[in-house]
Amino acid sequence: MTKAINSKLGQLEAVIERLLFPVLDEFAERGERPIAFSIDEPDDARTRVDAAIPRYVGARLEAIDLHLAEIFDERELVDGLEVIGKRVSTINATELQRVVGVSIREAAPEIASNIEAWRALNVSRIKSLAGQELVEITQLLESSELIGARVEVLRKAIEDRFSVTRSKAALLARDQTLTLNSQIAKARQQAVGISEYVWTTSGDERVRTFDDGNTDHSILDGKTFRWDTGADVGDGRMLNPGEDYQCRCTAFPVLAELA
Repeated sequence: MTKAINSKLGQLEAVIERLLFPVLDEFAERGERPIAFSIDEPDDARTRVDAAIPRYVGARLEAIDLHLAEIFDERELVDGLEVIGKRVSTINATELQRVVGVSIREAAPEIASNIEAWRALNVSRIKSLAGQELVEITQLLESSELIGARVEVLRKAIEDRFSVTRSKAALLARDQTLTLNSQIAKARQQAVGISEYVWTTSGDERVRTFDDGNTDHSILDGKTFRWDTGADVGDGRMLNPGEDYQCRCTAFPVLAELA
């Protein structure tokens, strides 16, 4: 999922590089201020010497916005996320089959609806992430801190903005993949009659504890809980492994015949 989002962000970055930067370079070469403007200046403000800048750059931003809709095409996003969702489901089934030692059939109708809901939610989140990127670039252009800045300074600010967005995309992808895996694990285990699990952490230094100011998952490690109630992860929240934000914990199934 991270790779897919980054590919889309890369396309958007290339469009901005192609459509916006040459305009700023042109004004810089002419010795004019590259960004001392507001995109939404009133008509009477356009009589100023630098009035062409907001009009010209504003038009380029509108063109970039049109490319945004094309790059983040909803149908393509839906298809891509569907593939990812099915891949998560397949891996989940393989792991459960390895643990219980018997063939696992696709016996949970909830799995399809889980993937569908997950897909719809993340199409919206990815499009919002991309749209917010363009909003923040526009705000950079209008920023009082950057008025009169050199083009290379503006380039660096936009590149830094993309770096932040890519980090957000990576967090979104990781969190949502873990969440989907948790939902599928619950549906599949319950479908085959498994009602309890052993909470299992990843066992590394990244497992959240009270020391990091977050909820403590380390104290849940090795304890048995029910799928229909979950475990107390703090603040009155009853969750299963993988449902908390960025939770990498897993649910090891408790088999009734071995209990």
